[in-house]
Amino acid sequence: MPVRGRDKVDEESRQSWFSHQSEEARPYYYSVYLADHDIKAEIAPTERAAIMRFTFPESDESGVVIDAFDRGSYIRVMHDKRTVVGYTTRNSGGVPDNFKNWFIVRFDRKIRDFQIYDGTKPVEGEQLVGEHALVRVGFETRRGEQVTVRAASSFISQMQAVQNLEELGKDDFETVKAKAQARWDEVLGRIEVEGGTTDQYRTFYSCLYRSTLFPRKFYEIDKNGNILHYSPYNGEVRPGIVHRIDKDTSGLLVVAKDNETHLSLSQQFAVHSIARVYHTVVYGGFAADDGFVEGNIGRHPVDRKRMAVVPKGGKAAYTAYHVEERFPAFTHLSVRLRTGRTHQIRVHLASIGHPVAGDAVYGPRKVITQLEGQCLHAKTLGFIHPATGAYVEFDSPLPEYFTAFTGRLQKEM
Repeated sequence: MPVRGRDKVDEESRQSWFSHQSEEARPYYYSVYLADHDIKAEIAPTERAAIMRFTFPESDESGVVIDAFDRGSYIRVMHDKRTVVGYTTRNSGGVPDNFKNWFIVRFDRKIRDFQIYDGTKPVEGEQLVGEHALVRVGFETRRGEQVTVRAASSFISQMQAVQNLEELGKDDFETVKAKAQARWDEVLGRIEVEGGTTDQYRTFYSCLYRSTLFPRKFYEIDKNGNILHYSPYNGEVRPGIVHRIDKDTSGLLVVAKDNETHLSLSQQFAVHSIARVYHTVVYGGFAADDGFVEGNIGRHPVDRKRMAVVPKGGKAAYTAYHVEERFPAFTHLSVRLRTGRTHQIRVHLASIGHPVAGDAVYGPRKVITQLEGQCLHAKTLGFIHPATGAYVEFDSPLPEYFTAFTGRLQKEM
């Protein structure tokens, strides 16, 4: 945040009054006049980076506060005295223990002076790993002088944040703004409406804008053009695998061989248009042939390595099932996924008293010796082919472990 005053560091002291009349908010650009500091702040984005422009008053106490937040963070002022890097671990829950949001902030001029803080406590040196790392960097400015700041972040690494900063290239503020406007015009211009009032147009396009914010691009592109992403489920950095199946689950998996294919398939998974059918054997019997389970899935409140149906938070999940065959103590089901959450089938079926046979995590402790893992098979996968535009569907026969288990159950009838 841009500030005027060496003592304007913590949230309380650096806050500023502003008026919506001096504010401009557009999908591709935001500006506001911070009255208490006499500073105009502007920002324009790319997909993984942003450029900011601060117009300062005449002052020898002009500066910018970079706050990595509390609950564990890191700040470092680099030797070039123009760049600040770091990370924050602040999050809203449901992420792996190694979660970090790495960032880089680069100024268009040398920093005159700086002071690092752990909360409100000044700390000597050029870097800090602490509870609440932040830094105030200072400049001397003339009235109307502008300082341009380039920033980017990454869930993968510090070097990937540097790579993401390259999205800005050498473009100046107005060029980045114009490119962002062109991109948003292309997105929002796909639908045209007529016959309404000005207020109705504003309401329609505001809603259209918000509807395009999700799903968000969670992947990043490395220096070699490869797609990578940080998995929020296990904390691993993964290559362009489009989706995944649980350990010990058998069956189909789709892998993209190039970036364009990966993007197309990822978007289909994001909007839940992929056809996915699993087969499983679960404990217990069902009175009806068809049913469904609907309930948000999130981290277990006690055992963070497990997932659970949670009353608040989590992610919406829907699982439909059909009885294929009944046995005295088990049932063979086919299962269709409308969503794709971690351990979704196993969690949902266990939540209604029908855990997957052989599931050592969500099922009973009794071991089924004929199974080396959960009896769950990804049998059918269908999607729009990224190259041809035609719907394609693949089927994987039930594996030997599955048919051997159901064969044994049939003999026991």
